[in-house]
Amino acid sequence: MMGRAIFLFMALLFTAAPLLADENSDLGLIPDVVRNQPERQEAPRMLSKNFFRLYIEDALTVSSFRETLSVPVPIDSPRWQNRTSVDLTRRWEVAQSLSFILSSRLSAFEAENLPFPSQGSAQMNFREVYLSEETFPGTFLEAGRINIRNGVALGFNPTDYFKSRSGLTQASQDPSSLRENRLGTVMFHLHKIWDSGAASIIYAPRLQAAQPITASGPASLDPLFGQTNDSDRILLTLSYDIASFSPQMLFYHESAITRVGLNVSKVICPSLVGLFEWSAAKEPDLSERAVTFGKMTGSLPAMTPVIPQQAAGASLQQDSAFGLSWSGPSKLTVNLEYHFHQSGLNHEELNRWFSLGAANPFLASELWYVRQYAFDQQEPWMQQELFVRADWPDSLVKNLELGAIAFISPYDESTTTQMSGAYFLSSRSTIASYISFSSGGIETVNGSVPQVSSAVLQLTRYF
Repeated sequence: MMGRAIFLFMALLFTAAPLLADENSDLGLIPDVVRNQPERQEAPRMLSKNFFRLYIEDALTVSSFRETLSVPVPIDSPRWQNRTSVDLTRRWEVAQSLSFILSSRLSAFEAENLPFPSQGSAQMNFREVYLSEETFPGTFLEAGRINIRNGVALGFNPTDYFKSRSGLTQASQDPSSLRENRLGTVMFHLHKIWDSGAASIIYAPRLQAAQPITASGPASLDPLFGQTNDSDRILLTLSYDIASFSPQMLFYHESAITRVGLNVSKVICPSLVGLFEWSAAKEPDLSERAVTFGKMTGSLPAMTPVIPQQAAGASLQQDSAFGLSWSGPSKLTVNLEYHFHQSGLNHEELNRWFSLGAANPFLASELWYVRQYAFDQQEPWMQQELFVRADWPDSLVKNLELGAIAFISPYDESTTTQMSGAYFLSSRSTIASYISFSSGGIETVNGSVPQVSSAVLQLTRYF
């Protein structure tokens, strides 16, 4: 299968190779917003009339793993994987002021120990499918599956309430890319925009019972409503420009949990922007929520204890992210952020995670389940982390974009880092690579994961 994956990648490479002869001829055809995003995606709801984009990409990933772990993992990960995707984004003007938007991706996967064809070797994802109508000037009514994104930070968004369980396989692990390319939520969305502010109301209905977290892929045509629409949800937002601040207030309700949130950004000087994002809710700690969810979906036995945190019931939990975004004269942009996630693990609970897993292998599966639950919810595993991101388009040579992200643990200084480079071969093709690695001892936040490093080679051909 590895040979088949390499063949697919090389076939795509040779298809694009003739374009090297006319490189730089019409690079301007690629929109700037597309070129400046790691995954070259744009929110469809911001697309121009009759926007059309179709591309095919192939991403080959090779990974290396640690020989020993403090807490053994229950399932081994593949050492290599290849994904070939056909990606379509289209906006149709079906009537005056009425648009239909479709954003979808069909992917085929090949990986070590993955039978082909089998469940998990192909997946059709409809990220967004919805109707949008401007009912009155500045007033929009939308219905369907929509990727609504809130929050001003980049590495962690406490107010991005529709992010849970929406992640899709990506070549880049940049949170900005994951946020742009995830599954939308089926909803009704009414929003009003005026000169100095905006307001919106969203209702997302429950369509299916919650699906369990599984290591194997879902059925090929599963719309995954059990991930994006497993409960009734309401979100109200209000934003207003005042004294060069741009505050946004949010009120969110889901089942028995109500959240309030705030986003604020401030231009400090022409090259520097300050960001602050905050959310609060009364809910249990991460471990108790994970174990409750595991029992409810049948992934964990009914008598499973709550570890490594202790069951204490619901209490006020606060999340925040704040930092700075700096833009230099050479298009270099650097972001620095601090993330606080109160329901995550503190240093003492981290040590308990290691000691329980090392002493009792039967608890290892549950301990990793808690960690997987945090990943699935797109929330930090630990209470505190630092985040750094740099992006430099047209860096060393024209059409070469370099980037890097790093999550740094303030507890033990371990890091998870990704470095990326993308070169625009022509207006219709790009080649990119992503190198990721985790550093730290086996009893550190980032050094305790199985994967030491990975390398992704990605080729994209636009039509």
